[in-house]
Amino acid sequence: MPNKMSHFLQELKRRKVIKVIAMYAGAALVFIGFASDVTGLLSMPEWAPRIALLLVVIGFPIAIALSWIFDITPEGIKRTTALDHSNMNEVHVSNHKSNFKGSIAVLPFQDMSPQKDQEYFCDGISEEIINALTPIESLKVIARTSAFAFKGTAMDIREIGKILNVENVLEGSIRKDGNQLRITAQLIKVEDGSHLWSEAYNRELKDIFTIQEEISLSIVQKLHLKLLGKEKERLLKRPTEDTEAFQYYLKGLYCWQKMTPEGNQAAQENYTKAFEKDPKFALALNILGANHMSAGYTGFLPPSLVYQKTKELTLKALEIDNSIPVAHSSLGFIKIFKNYDWKGAEREFEIALEINPNSGWDHFYYSIYLRLTNRLDEAIAESISALDFDPYNIVISSEVGATYLLAGLVDEAIEKQEWTIGIYPNSFLAHMHLGTALQAKSQLAEAIQSHEKAVQLSGDNPMAISGLACAYHKSGKKEEAKKLIQDLKLRMDKEYMPASVIFPYYIVANELDQAYLWMERSFREKEFNLPLYMVSLLAQDSLPEETRFKALVEQVGLDKYWK
Repeated sequence: MPNKMSHFLQELKRRKVIKVIAMYAGAALVFIGFASDVTGLLSMPEWAPRIALLLVVIGFPIAIALSWIFDITPEGIKRTTALDHSNMNEVHVSNHKSNFKGSIAVLPFQDMSPQKDQEYFCDGISEEIINALTPIESLKVIARTSAFAFKGTAMDIREIGKILNVENVLEGSIRKDGNQLRITAQLIKVEDGSHLWSEAYNRELKDIFTIQEEISLSIVQKLHLKLLGKEKERLLKRPTEDTEAFQYYLKGLYCWQKMTPEGNQAAQENYTKAFEKDPKFALALNILGANHMSAGYTGFLPPSLVYQKTKELTLKALEIDNSIPVAHSSLGFIKIFKNYDWKGAEREFEIALEINPNSGWDHFYYSIYLRLTNRLDEAIAESISALDFDPYNIVISSEVGATYLLAGLVDEAIEKQEWTIGIYPNSFLAHMHLGTALQAKSQLAEAIQSHEKAVQLSGDNPMAISGLACAYHKSGKKEEAKKLIQDLKLRMDKEYMPASVIFPYYIVANELDQAYLWMERSFREKEFNLPLYMVSLLAQDSLPEETRFKALVEQVGLDKYWK
């Protein structure tokens, strides 16, 4: 664990004490010099400069104390809250989680079909059962990403349950032959491996929704859970009655999980077919909108296409069904990244969590908002809450580390990225964030190794290359850094690439005209990563002092939160 001195130094940086010391020292030198100059001109006593020096000395600890205790916020001057280092690597449990009466992980059902070609269907049914159970506030349900992390392994069910920190595991298999289905499911108690319940269903494809409902209700009964309010209504809510549309939807989910441009395109095609088959299939329409948002966030599509399509599809989905959590989160992201409507965005994330407080992704989305608005204590707690539901989610895990770094908790940031890499050694995102954290500790050789690994694993992802270029320049490899950026510019003639992968290099290189040119272009195009990069610069006091850069920050609206 990081030692106390390391934490103290990180806290000094977070509270901007170091910046105040530098500013105070500069102002003091000017003041003392001025006092010396005017002493002779105004025939002041010879002891006047000594008095000036004494005032500077007396004022120094007062300035330090005030900067430690208080901070300037959009609501005025407030007392700075301390980060609880002792709990940073523990799961922060939200108030609603204290009501958990049980916990479960739904593992991917095995494909027992003759042609072994129904993996998408098996995965989809497992995910739909997860989605049905998640709104039950008294039940902790592990999200798909983490529940599926052990797919294809020979690990014992009880061991998986212990790793995921749940009391129960649901496993099963599906045999699909034409319109005939045979589904088996068994609920297993992790503690001793005993079967709490098991059932086999021999039905037709048209009965798939009924089977899902029966499995979900059986779990509720066997775990002695009481459904409150509208929980049973939500559990039995069918997204569609059209089995063909439902299968297109499941194929879309399966393709999207590949996280590639090709997979993203295939997912969009299947979601579109699902909605065409059933024009009341709001969830398919909304997921199609969220898919466009994801494509913009990962750089697959330009923002100009993403925002319009996402908003259009999301609003249309909400007209059909306004109780879809991810739809409100999608609107929240549009309000952040396109409209810079920070208050409106927060309300959308709050609505999403009101509808489904047990959604790991929606907790994570809210944490991004909190990170951008400089509510870092809350951002860390919210993102770790997301990990409670989805502990093996590679994106959430890595971004928790990124939030640590933003809060000045460098050692914790490094630990979190190293943990993520230990689980997912091929995660370019974790290697990239690790490289950035190592740079913050001036471990440039190790940082370069991490960035180079990120570039290799990502297949020359522009964000990874941008990070490597910055590390190269800081380490003195200026020609290598410049070559990487020149190559990125050449690629822009052939493929879409956000301008936000260029300007960080020019800021590091102190080529401020070029930095502003690319940052302003990023602003005009409303790129997703612009606010994230801006906040990183603001947190590190690395934003150029020039008025033009500050004006961009003001137009994005971040100046209200980062003083």
